[in-house]
Amino acid sequence: MLLQPNEKIHVIFRRLFSEDVRRHFAGQVIFVTDQAARVQGFVFIFD
Repeated sequence: MLLQPNEKIHVIFRRLFSEDVRRHFAGQVIFVTDQAARVQGFVFIFD
């Protein structure tokens, strides 16, 4: 598996247009299956 429980992750959402805001997610992996992961954390938006 790529992710393991209790790992910390940082996800950056890709901008589709130059005027889109920069969205980031920082959190911790709670539960993992072969196809999905449950994570808990915070969303940050940079303008």
